[in-house]
Amino acid sequence: MFSGFNYVLTLTSLLILAVLFMPLIIFIWDFIQNPTCLTIIPGEDVTPIGDNLYNISIVVSYCSNVELRDVLIQVGNITIEFPSLRKGNVTREITVSVSDLEQAPTEGRIEASIAGLYKFSLNFKYRVKGVS
Repeated sequence: MFSGFNYVLTLTSLLILAVLFMPLIIFIWDFIQNPTCLTIIPGEDVTPIGDNLYNISIVVSYCSNVELRDVLIQVGNITIEFPSLRKGNVTREITVSVSDLEQAPTEGRIEASIAGLYKFSLNFKYRVKGVS
């Protein structure tokens, strides 16, 4: 009697699960194919704007088709926020002080949500070239 209803309910549930997990699966697949899918490149343009303050352009490159939302990139005392990040390059101008640059931070954090559904946070360590 309810076999048709059960079939439709099961099919609908599987479809909903597929739609919910598809952005996560695509995101993971893109990063498996290209581990450098999300890169942060300091620009070469450094403009002094006052005593001990400089404007630096930062280029964020992202290669996945899945949109990242509420992106926060933090390196030392410097924080860069994006409401959303789509495939391609985004350039952002940030203002830093000499004290921010002298500290040469070695740790950072990236926070975002995958398609607004799955929030993640990555903590990373790095070494500045030319500094031991």
